[in-house]
Amino acid sequence: MKESSDVEIVSCRPVFKGSGASAFVRFRSLVDAKILSTRVSSHPYVVKARFRAMGKNSGVGLVESIQCPCSSLGLSYMHVLGIRVEKGSLVFRLLVQDEKEVQEIVDGLRSRGVRFRVEDIRRIHAKRFLTPRQEQVLLHSYLNGYFDNPRPVTLSKLAKDLEITPPSYMELLRKALKKVVSASFT
Repeated sequence: MKESSDVEIVSCRPVFKGSGASAFVRFRSLVDAKILSTRVSSHPYVVKARFRAMGKNSGVGLVESIQCPCSSLGLSYMHVLGIRVEKGSLVFRLLVQDEKEVQEIVDGLRSRGVRFRVEDIRRIHAKRFLTPRQEQVLLHSYLNGYFDNPRPVTLSKLAKDLEITPPSYMELLRKALKKVVSASFT
């Protein structure tokens, strides 16, 4: 029987010690959670790995590393929507503003000597129905974790970032969300 594991990084945050990261992961594996913990812990960049089974062949875990893959690659954590491990490689889902930003990321990876390939680029057509300011507020709130639980940032802080009042920020966000949800269900 082939031992396979599928690991998805659900949430990853920089740690305050050096340039490392702490990641909450979800896994599907034919390998026992304790064995998976031992294997992942043996990687030279991993400080600590703890996995717990949450069902048959699946579970969750915490992995702390001495080096954050995103910052090592020059990626802003605000661009990273998701990371998964696939056939020994990291697969990143990124949110970027435009083609220029894609090119900057590609150039940065090349300058670091990183082997990579771009598998898919999709354009989000939110501009068809969101005003530029609504799009800015929606992306800003998403990229700063406003929709995460727990919220790492307050609405007041987000509003201050864009130099508007909290009620104005909330109104722009509410209108943007209403348009997105309406477009999704009509």
